[in-house]
Amino acid sequence: MNLALAFAFAFLAACAIFAGGVTLLLRPGARLNDTIAGLVPVVIGAAGLAATAGPSFAADGFHTVAVPPELVSMAVDYVLLALGLLAGWLLRRIAAWLDLDREGKLVQRLETGMQAALGYARERLLAAGKDLDDVAVRSELVALAAGYLAPKLPDTLRALKIDPDGLQDRLTARLDGVVPHSSSPLSVARIVGD
Repeated sequence: MNLALAFAFAFLAACAIFAGGVTLLLRPGARLNDTIAGLVPVVIGAAGLAATAGPSFAADGFHTVAVPPELVSMAVDYVLLALGLLAGWLLRRIAAWLDLDREGKLVQRLETGMQAALGYARERLLAAGKDLDDVAVRSELVALAAGYLAPKLPDTLRALKIDPDGLQDRLTARLDGVVPHSSSPLSVARIVGD
């Protein structure tokens, strides 16, 4: 009897310590679901204490109240729901910790780099007085942008398995966004001098 009660109190204390550890690991101003996730072990520990302490007290002559099976079924459903939410929250935290969205970040870094490289190449060619509507000049622009970008992001290109031809294809696909063709509906009006 005393052993079961001691075990129940130890279980509740362990859950409370775990909840305190979870709360300490979180930043101040943590979201509500983080706080709830920290309190779930305490609630589970309290339920374990009640389940263990009830029969212990009943053995000493205390009277217990019979719990209807419908109430137990509903409580089990809520506990399983809480455990599912806790597992989902924990998986999200582990994914963030392991940086599983690495490819998305690499693609974003590549997109930003391609826009900067195309802008750099456009400015270089405009400074040289070249007509950006000419197909040969646009090809030169893509080659210049690829030559500028490849040494700047070698690890990103390697991680995304993009070879030089693939980089030029990607730059060509984004060319009209940076240097609109005069026949394109996106073309920008140019100011012509007197």
